[in-house]
Amino acid sequence: MKDYIRKIRSKLGQESFIHPAARIIIENEQQEVLVIQRRDNGRIGIPAGALEEGESIETCIRREVKEETDLSLIDLSVLQISGI
Repeated sequence: MKDYIRKIRSKLGQESFIHPAARIIIENEQQEVLVIQRRDNGRIGIPAGALEEGESIETCIRREVKEETDLSLIDLSVLQISGI
């Protein structure tokens, strides 16, 4: 991921740019929501992360969940895609 950001920064300098990302709500059959302790700041949150080059939102979601929880999603529904 850092290489991708570096590549964009080399072209844009310090100009602002939009970098798509996903936040994932994982709910079990009892309607409990999975939370994680973030590695970067120790806070509680939900799995999340940025799209990598050439990746679909669904692939990003599955990858981020696997990286952050070691879970593989059975069912996936994209609920909303929104801009800033």
